[in-house]
Amino acid sequence: MEAITTVSNSTTWTALDFPGGWQRISDGNPEASWDRDRRSAATARWVGTSVAATIVADRIADLLLFRRLADEWRAQRGVTSSVTDAAMCPAYQSIIGMGQRGVPLILRQLQLEGEEPDQWFWALSVITGANPVHDMDRGNFPLMAQAWIRWGMEHGLLPVN
Repeated sequence: MEAITTVSNSTTWTALDFPGGWQRISDGNPEASWDRDRRSAATARWVGTSVAATIVADRIADLLLFRRLADEWRAQRGVTSSVTDAAMCPAYQSIIGMGQRGVPLILRQLQLEGEEPDQWFWALSVITGANPVHDMDRGNFPLMAQAWIRWGMEHGLLPVN
């Protein structure tokens, strides 16, 4: 049974999904039966707002986690120039563990880093299975970053400028 509770005109009410249809309960008393296709607009708005708030909260949590892990990664790896050593740091592996949720965050980080991008390419390749970098651009971090940023825009993961 699904229950939806909301406040409408300072009155709290709950709609319960019974097998026979929706029942609106207010102050503990059943009122009119609702057909699934005719839920009140207030309930639809409340559910929509709740879902949107949950999505925003999840995205903020992902961003905060990413920022913390990126800072930890930079501290763990130090000034190493080895891509392998940098990619094997626990924090970097945790960023990879974020999976698809981390891809837009990494791509945005590449944008913010401008002409001095960090070593995010391994993570992007592992997570996405893609490699948009041309062979002749390998090792040139700014060109590699541009290729990934273009890829992100083409795949709807970054806004198109």
